[in-house]
Amino acid sequence: MAEEIKWIVADIRHFRPEKKYMLWHDRAVFHFMVAQDDRKKYIETLDASLDENGHIVIGTFALGGPPRCSGLDVMRYDETLVSEVFAPAFMVVSTMFARHRTSTGERQDFMFFYLRRSHA
Repeated sequence: MAEEIKWIVADIRHFRPEKKYMLWHDRAVFHFMVAQDDRKKYIETLDASLDENGHIVIGTFALGGPPRCSGLDVMRYDETLVSEVFAPAFMVVSTMFARHRTSTGERQDFMFFYLRRSHA
């Protein structure tokens, strides 16, 4: 029988897992980590949470995306920038661009990244 899905609600910068997970899915959190220290803590949490053979899917605003969201500053990414931020622990395996139209008709450009641990 499959394990029950458990939702985790916590400050990503301070969360420490009780176990390792096979999938890390972030639809729109990482781009709010505008301070370098917050990005570092996010990656430390990711590293502590992810199984050795786990998968990472992260969605962020693309370089052409908005500079702010919900009144907050955001970082915008492409493959090069994400690769630099997550190296050397993780590497980008593939990327996907998506253009979203909001209910008000505004365009929002997103990038999705599939990463894995770097086993160097």
